[in-house]
Amino acid sequence: MYQFVHIESYSRVTPKTGKQGGHSVSTIINEAIRREGSIPHISSPSAPIYLYGANLESIEENCNEWAASISDLRGHKTRKDALCLLAGVVSAESVISSEAWEKLKADTVAWLQQKYGDRLQAVIEHTDEAHPHLHFYCVPLHGERFEQLHDGKRAAAALKAKRKSEQNVAYKHAMRAFQDEFSDKVGIPNGMARFGPHKRRLSRDSWKQEQAQVIAISKALRGSEELRLATIDQATTMIHEVTRKVSEIEQIAVQRGETRGLDNFIQKSFAGKLVELILGVSRENKKLVGRLRNAEESLARWKSRAVRHEEKAKELLGRLMFIKPRYRDLEAEFSRMARLKSTLEETKRNLEQSEQQLDRAKGALEIRDATIEMYRRRESERETIALDYKKMHQKVYSNETSYKPGI
Repeated sequence: MYQFVHIESYSRVTPKTGKQGGHSVSTIINEAIRREGSIPHISSPSAPIYLYGANLESIEENCNEWAASISDLRGHKTRKDALCLLAGVVSAESVISSEAWEKLKADTVAWLQQKYGDRLQAVIEHTDEAHPHLHFYCVPLHGERFEQLHDGKRAAAALKAKRKSEQNVAYKHAMRAFQDEFSDKVGIPNGMARFGPHKRRLSRDSWKQEQAQVIAISKALRGSEELRLATIDQATTMIHEVTRKVSEIEQIAVQRGETRGLDNFIQKSFAGKLVELILGVSRENKKLVGRLRNAEESLARWKSRAVRHEEKAKELLGRLMFIKPRYRDLEAEFSRMARLKSTLEETKRNLEQSEQQLDRAKGALEIRDATIEMYRRRESERETIALDYKKMHQKVYSNETSYKPGI
């Protein structure tokens, strides 16, 4: 699988300069809550499932309240066609298992809460389309400009004094960083690649290898977290068990001390009973102290093992953090190799075309040379005929001038 996350911005009314059939806040909300007449593309609509927040109908009113709390740079009221709502979608392939989908939903909601905070209004799930997907909706805080909510627009606004081309570059870089952030926090932990195979023109084998790497990294991340939690649980269980055994030993010590003292009291004199009781309890106490010391040493060993397990888990996490940039490097290398392969294929096609053109040019030159040679032969034949004719003419003329009739 590979990740899909996309965001769009909307205003309270459709902008006049927008594309035909554009959306506004109200049309987006109507589509989300499956209001009749707003979903012609859904054959069997069903109500959305709320994963965070509630009452999508209140989002439009929140947009109006935000617009009333802010003015433009000239101090005028916010225009109705000014952007006020950021809406996004996170989708997965239809083959995803229910368990994987539940984990993806939980990780996505946690990431959205961390990223947008109080700006996040609602997160819903739609189950009436082919691909399982989530929608999320964010509104700026009162007095906050909309650019602060949108990663790309925030980066472009920071270069407002620069040229438009520089702002566009900053916008694109910020949106790539947005996708990278989603990949780090949600995509990779859920076995999703950053890019799909078609965008980079990867072969099927290369795509399978990369997908296997992503799944391995995801499993390793989950395994390291499970190992850390299991180590903590195991150490806690061991500590409780040792503590329970120490308590049992103490209870046995008390019981044995009481029993020994009772036997001595019955069989011996008061002084003998007292001496025997003291000596017996002392002996038992020594044994119990030894057992207690062994229990404490065992507890210390278990604690040491727990520390070693935790250190190994941290080492594994460190290795995984090292793998992440290497994975990105490999991803970039795959992309570069795909572009290089495309360039080489294009160069090969151009060479083949050039060879075909060269063959056609050679054929044309051969035809031209043959034609020239034919004209040369004809010209030579003409010259030969003309020379013979001239010689004959001169001979005839010579005979005529040399003839002298008799007198």
